Amino acid sequence: MTSRIDPLAAVHELGDLIQAVHLKDTLIHEPNVRLRGYFDSTDLKNYQNRSWTFTIPGWGHDDRTWREVISTLRFVGYDGILTLEMESEYIEIKEGLEKAAAFIRPMLLEKPVGQAWWQIAPVHELWKETKEERK
Repeated sequence: MTSRIDPLAAVHELGDLIQAVHLKDTLIHEPNVRLRGYFDSTDLKNYQNRSWTFTIPGWGHDDRTWREVISTLRFVGYDGILTLEMESEYIEIKEGLEKAAAFIRPMLLEKPVGQAWWQIAPVHELWKETKEERK
């Protein structure tokens, strides 16, 4: 049995209780998982032997996953700071932060939510006109 928390479900569950978000990723090393499981903390100094390691965003999960995380944070109303963390043992600190920022930057939603597309789209007016013509 594994105990892997689904981050999207956790964000939905916590909702407006979320006060801060730190962006880091986890890389799962499947050969080591099969030997030691997900709760492996037996060899923190020799990261090569662990079942998992912290890493920079994008090195454990793909851009689709990260877009879902950022979108889900928006869905639950989080509009606070997203802090990049650098806890990877196998990437140099500056290089890791630069790569993490380059990966995350295009996914950031910078503008607040405005009107919905259907409230401002010209098709809305056309629908009204068509409805009035039918009368």
